[in-house]
Amino acid sequence: MLGNRTSVARSPATARNAHAGIRPSAGRRSTPLIVACYGVGYAFAARQPLALWPIVLVGLLGKILGPLGFLFGLATGEVPLRFGWILLTNDLIWWVPFTRIVFAGWKRYPYFGAGGNPAAS
Repeated sequence: MLGNRTSVARSPATARNAHAGIRPSAGRRSTPLIVACYGVGYAFAARQPLALWPIVLVGLLGKILGPLGFLFGLATGEVPLRFGWILLTNDLIWWVPFTRIVFAGWKRYPYFGAGGNPAAS
């Protein structure tokens, strides 16, 4: 029968999501929440980036893991190559400034979290 569920063709990604009980748009709906959380952290770190270098480190890790996720998606065929241009402005250009802030902050405040508030220094 043409109308029953077994005759409907599905892409591998759709089949995986249906099998796992995950709607395909669930990841896209959670992205703004993650971006908002980063924004709050960046707002604090922007005032004293060296003192709050661990927040910048979290951002740097995200900027490193983003391209790794892209490469995985590219290898599995879930992401087209042209999507890679976004990495230039969204991730890669931030590697140098974030890395410099993290190392400079770590040198100045190497014992972050060992007691006291480094931002108050």
